[in-house]
Amino acid sequence: KVDCTDKWSEFKDVVNDLCSRDKNDDKKPRPSTVIIDTAENLVKLSEKAICNEFGVRDLSEITGKQNGYNLARNDFQMQINRLTAKGYTVIFICHEETIEKEDEITHEKYNYVQPKGTSNEKSSMRMLRDLVDFCIYLKANGVDNETFEPIMSTAICRRTKNVFARSRFNIQTIVNPFTAENIIKAIEEAVKKSATEEGAVIGKVATKKQMTKEDYLDL
Repeated sequence: KVDCTDKWSEFKDVVNDLCSRDKNDDKKPRPSTVIIDTAENLVKLSEKAICNEFGVRDLSEITGKQNGYNLARNDFQMQINRLTAKGYTVIFICHEETIEKEDEITHEKYNYVQPKGTSNEKSSMRMLRDLVDFCIYLKANGVDNETFEPIMSTAICRRTKNVFARSRFNIQTIVNPFTAENIIKAIEEAVKKSATEEGAVIGKVATKKQMTKEDYLDL
């Protein structure tokens, strides 16, 4: 666990460290998964860094040829892309926000839940929700009235009328209850189903520490 609570540069140092690690280096273990908690706070750090660079309080105050929001988004996305390019699974945890929407046909107004900060199209949060392979909403189910024990959450994996969620893969809409085992199974099935629909083949390639020319030709 690494606490990056003060500076965007601290997060970039962590990314540099993770990207420099070798999978085969036993002295410096390399994790397979990077969890960022919370995404919106990390976005704020990246935006604050750009503001400090230009001596302003808000990205909108940066004028001229430079666009503050573009600078923040590009730097943010670059760091995330570096992690994913190195083979890390990156999980973003973020809070929710509720906005009011209107039905196009009935004009009925209703509440809609989405990742916090994504109402702003210029924000890296908006870019982030479009970047990830799976955007899953966890619905809290409260407490059991008889046992007073928490009821396990429900994972909503595809967009509904009241909740934003989606995936580039053909995943089931509901995973209930939400557990690590259940969500992994749902993701694996979604990837397999999407591959079948697109006529692709899923396989695993085993590699050795020292690859020869023949090994590469075989692959």
